Order: sequence, then structure tokens, then C-alpha cells
Amino acid sequence: MLPPPQVEVGQDTHITVQGCAHPVVGAIVNGSFIRNGENHGKPVYKKTEQTKDGVDVLIYFWNDVQNPTFCGWWQESQLLSPFWGFNRCLWSFLFQLCPKVGVT
Repeated sequence: MLPPPQVEVGQDTHITVQGCAHPVVGAIVNGSFIRNGENHGKPVYKKTEQTKDGVDVLIYFWNDVQNPTFCGWWQESQLLSPFWGFNRCLWSFLFQLCPKVGVT
């Protein structure tokens, strides 16, 4: 059975994240992001403004074939650090781009 189709950002160089209403986390994860490299063959996006503590916020894809529990789109300060958001992709080989919805 195939997963439901996802709406993706395509090859956009700029994306906007919005919708997190948490008073602390929302200030970190919401905002404008620009394309800033690749990870596992997919785009990495970096927030245009740092957090109030001077931390960069990234959105990137992680593909772990040996442990698919961690496959998906992550939002954190650097690769493999404590995270603020995650969109799990069990069928990671199908999703080539960052989804527009579904990050938790």
C-alpha cells in the first residue's frame, strides 16, 4: 500500500514555516528559511534569523536505512542535535522534497 500523496515545496529556495502556537517553540520554528545545501540528497533550509540565543535553525532530511524510525524531516540547530520538529517518512525513498504540512 502506497502512502497518501504529500504536498511538497519543490525546489524552492525560500520557504516559510508557520502554525506553531507554542509560546517558546513557535518563536524558534516559525519563520522564513532559505535553501542552504543538501543532506542525503535533499535540500537543507536555514532560518534567515537566529533564535534570541544566537542559534541557527535548520530543516533537513535524514535517511537511516538501518533504523527507519528516524527517517524524515527534522528541524533543529544542527545535524543530530536536540530537535524542535520532526516529520516521519516511513517511505523516505518516495519523498524527494520537504513537505509543506505535517511537521510535529
